[in-house]
Amino acid sequence: MKSLPEHVIVDATAWHQTEVEGGVRFTHPNPHGKDHWDRWGFFESNDHSVDLTDWYGLRVVADGFYGVVEATITLVATLNRFPRPEALVETTARVLLSSGEPSFVSFDAFDVDEANQVFFRGVLAVEIRSARRPHIAALDFVAGRELAVAAPVLGKPIPAGGRAEYAVELCNVTQSSIRVTARIERRGWETLHALLLGTDGQECGPVIVLSPGERRELQVAVSDDPRVPEWGWEEQVLLVSSEHGAPVRLRFVTTRHSEDYTTTLREADIDEVRYNIEHYEWARQSFARRRRQAQEWIVPTVDPSLGYLFVTRNAEEADNCALVYLVTGEMHFAEKVAAFMREFSDPERGYGTVPRAGNQELVHEGLFFLHTAYAFDHIKRTGLLSAEEVTRTQEAFRFFMEIIRKETMRGKISNWNLSELVGAVACAAAMEDLSEIGYFLTCPSGIHDHISKGIVDDGWWFEASIGYNLLAMGLFLQVASVVDKWGFGLAQLELPASYARTTSVDEALIASDDRIDGLSTQIWGPSTRSTRSIRMLVDSMIPFFDDQGVVFGMNDAAEMRAPACFFMEPRYDLAYRTYRNPSLIPFLRAVAPDERDPYYGVGELPAVSDPDLQIFRDNARADVAGITLLRSKVAGRSLDEEYQVTVKTGILGGAHGHYDRLALNSIRRFGKNFYNPESIWYAYHTFMYKFYVQNSITHNMTTVDLKQQDPAESHLLAMGSADHLQFAVHEITTRWCNPPYGGWIVKQGETFAERCWAEGRSLELPDQQPEYTRRSGFTEPIVQRRATLLTDDYIVVLDHLEATERHQFDCLFHVSGLHSLTVPGSGEVERLSPDPADSDHFAFSRSSALRYLGHEPTLDPSPLSSGQFVTDCHRFRGEGVVSAHFEVDMSELSDLGWFAKIRSSYNRPGLLKMDIHSVSPSSRELLVGCDPEYYQTQQQLHYTVMAGGTTVREGRLGPWIFGRHDLDIAVDGVDSLVLRTQSTPVQPEYDAAPMEPIPCVFWGNGIVTTRDGRQIGLGELPVEYSNVVPVPVPDRDYEQGPVKLEMRVMQHSLPGTPADLAAAGELKVDLRGLDAVALRVSIGGDYPVGDESTRRRTLDIRENGTAADFATVVEQYDDEPVIRSIVPEESGMVIELVNGRRQRLTVSDLTLADARFTLEELS
Repeated sequence: MKSLPEHVIVDATAWHQTEVEGGVRFTHPNPHGKDHWDRWGFFESNDHSVDLTDWYGLRVVADGFYGVVEATITLVATLNRFPRPEALVETTARVLLSSGEPSFVSFDAFDVDEANQVFFRGVLAVEIRSARRPHIAALDFVAGRELAVAAPVLGKPIPAGGRAEYAVELCNVTQSSIRVTARIERRGWETLHALLLGTDGQECGPVIVLSPGERRELQVAVSDDPRVPEWGWEEQVLLVSSEHGAPVRLRFVTTRHSEDYTTTLREADIDEVRYNIEHYEWARQSFARRRRQAQEWIVPTVDPSLGYLFVTRNAEEADNCALVYLVTGEMHFAEKVAAFMREFSDPERGYGTVPRAGNQELVHEGLFFLHTAYAFDHIKRTGLLSAEEVTRTQEAFRFFMEIIRKETMRGKISNWNLSELVGAVACAAAMEDLSEIGYFLTCPSGIHDHISKGIVDDGWWFEASIGYNLLAMGLFLQVASVVDKWGFGLAQLELPASYARTTSVDEALIASDDRIDGLSTQIWGPSTRSTRSIRMLVDSMIPFFDDQGVVFGMNDAAEMRAPACFFMEPRYDLAYRTYRNPSLIPFLRAVAPDERDPYYGVGELPAVSDPDLQIFRDNARADVAGITLLRSKVAGRSLDEEYQVTVKTGILGGAHGHYDRLALNSIRRFGKNFYNPESIWYAYHTFMYKFYVQNSITHNMTTVDLKQQDPAESHLLAMGSADHLQFAVHEITTRWCNPPYGGWIVKQGETFAERCWAEGRSLELPDQQPEYTRRSGFTEPIVQRRATLLTDDYIVVLDHLEATERHQFDCLFHVSGLHSLTVPGSGEVERLSPDPADSDHFAFSRSSALRYLGHEPTLDPSPLSSGQFVTDCHRFRGEGVVSAHFEVDMSELSDLGWFAKIRSSYNRPGLLKMDIHSVSPSSRELLVGCDPEYYQTQQQLHYTVMAGGTTVREGRLGPWIFGRHDLDIAVDGVDSLVLRTQSTPVQPEYDAAPMEPIPCVFWGNGIVTTRDGRQIGLGELPVEYSNVVPVPVPDRDYEQGPVKLEMRVMQHSLPGTPADLAAAGELKVDLRGLDAVALRVSIGGDYPVGDESTRRRTLDIRENGTAADFATVVEQYDDEPVIRSIVPEESGMVIELVNGRRQRLTVSDLTLADARFTLEELS
């Protein structure tokens, strides 16, 4: 126990009492009827329960019977699930009660896992049931059976020749005097001398008598011994016991104080940084960049009205600034850090008044404290902070550490908890508190558990997202760099593996139907390794990068280059420094000099040798994380020209996982990326994140009824490599369902309709809405197999699906820049729009083999489906081979940031050309639709129409892919119109400032009808604009594309975007002399904005029945295609290449259950 509570006894009989079957229930008062926890910063509290963390248990006195009775005690607790309502969970213990005698029941008797001690943080009811229905005379929660013991600090540094002193507090919990024995327990080899002292500073005797309720303070004093060197430490154990209570052991850890830096980067490391800057150009460039950043950093001032102290990134800025000071010796950098620390610890507005340092989530708070602790440590010798400021900073560190201690009691393994733990370890290291370091390393859900349970059998991080793999790797390496100087050996530590089927046990107490629907932390796949280590994680991803250090996106990730660092977050430079793996050298040599890590980078890297590159020519797979990588292998061909193709399988990985087992996850060739799962990105705090982004229809896979694949284990049926052919076959059997309706809850107490408006995104909702955030409409289990075959020049994707009921099967691909949809032998083409900037300008064959069937507003009209967000769909009927041709310069879409229409990175300039040939079924429906690319158009738009000074219509909408109101208004006898718009920006997520929408508001196809029947366009009339952003070209949007309001082209339009968002934009239309009687006009937001020719498309190849087979050939190329024609055969196909070669692909089993593949050259 960290500190004794004000009350060490809670009388449950004072709570609300109700009779229950066979007993009685006592419930904590809840006068306000709350169903949620309160938050003060990141400190959580609950006023309708009691926090019994670290308490002993219960004291029960029962009577009304003779002898002993058997009883069941049930505890009911509340679990915080912000922003969702609290979960009520319970646990029981079987006990024996003696009539009239106190019975003690330890919390250890209850069925609560050690990792789920969060249960006791919010106990709100207790029930006692027994067949003999005893009378409960007393029912108390007690902090100790007889004696409660607390020590706020268990780890301190000891100065040379000095001593460390630890405060210990005892409390008699009983109503009688008790005798307590206390002594220092020794093993025999201790060197540091420890004494137990009383309040008078004199050594205590072994026996202490405490009167009823008495509290007494003791002190453990540890004296230095010169044999203990810098970084050396020893444990001291205080054993305290009473006559009937269980003994309590307090373990103190005392280390020799170091004048060196105790977090990361010691003096010798800083000397090495200076040496590298002097001798290596990359280090000069990299450090110059960091120095500029430190120079430009403006220390923020806390604004108490915000509810947080700083924008989170300022902690990294302070960390960098402190290191720049150490390297250069320029004091003004240290002074900036000191100013930041003073703001952080200010007694009037600092962390003690708002325990939320950064503006983001608790995961980012962990990183904030990590860098703040580093900065604090690195300026400690300057004397710039007063003793009082140091004390306040350390108090803030301990308050944060206590928040994280209670977070670890949830039983979670995740990047969130890892980030929080690393921040806590850094704070402890800055204070040289090895007890806290040891706790956060070894506690349930601590660092060790994150290694043994978070790293899976193939070495990947269980969330199986590239970014989180790298984040976890970097955080583990940082922890090791911090703690290993004290001998913890974390960098080289091999921990026993976890063989559990789940990584986290945080929801084990919660009924399955009350959890976040559709999330899974189940671990599937092989289990072959008995240990886990940080080195496994570092090495696991190396085979999946290319030789330039670029890796595909997977789950919640876009493409990435193997980073040396992310600003102050070390990655592969620290990994190489730690392990010297030569396979990392090509990555680091591909990094731009100023993007290397000046603080952790090794000065001179060895040259890249041919053996170092072999790993980038081989196929690879990670069966648990779920990725299979195939590489084409042509002798003498450059690595750049080879195909790299990945197929997604494996675990879901919790909240960041996508529902895309058996998807074609990526293709990379010629330095260009065909796809990543975050191509279209809506952030975590939006309904689209769980209602669209992660769902099956956003991936290159075959779906059932356009529904979401239920997470289940997939299996590798075959994988092989032969001459000119690489292949892998996978299988999954699972159900399909509608995705969670509305995604997931973003804000506490909010409905889905309120969420849509809060985001400024209109969405038509059904009159009878299903339950918010729940899945529905499950199918029967359906067998699905996919074979991915990679030749030297193209990819063949074969799909087989089997069901017991009739379904719609959709083989989906997502590519930007549709140019044409054609069939062989047809030279004539049609276009649906003559406008080259219109997405409907693509060409399609005028042929009986490809018939145009019409337009559908959405891929799926169901409001329960993710398909409603794929819009502007055109249907075709295709016979024989149908080919879709795409061209797009992905480099123009690269690295545009989080809020961009397409997220992609590391694309070489030039066109990415792709042909997708649908070979079978031989007759099928095809659809091409538009994916909901992210444009910053969303806003809360209010509009008003005034006729002759009178408001005749007003409304509101949220313009994005949807959001158009068609107005038909009587304006009989008026001589003027006013069209007014008022825009309110919305927050993107977190507590960030609202983002101003890009200009997009239009009044479209406005027509005034006169009494004599004339129809006059609004644009033909005199219009006076006030506070409206003008368009560069009439009847075009703000970037000279077509004006489309919710998919409808506006042939004529007037701009309506307010220039100053603080005021309304107005159009005044002069109707004098017209004798107008009616106005018809549409109002909404133009989407998409600008040229639509490169829009991201869904290509849907559709079949209906109880089974379906698809064969699709994909070619990605730079200049001209290799494929001339494809002729389907009963068991495969013949592909003719433009160089005259003909290849026959034969598949022995089209169900793919036991297929063999041959690729032969025909004469």
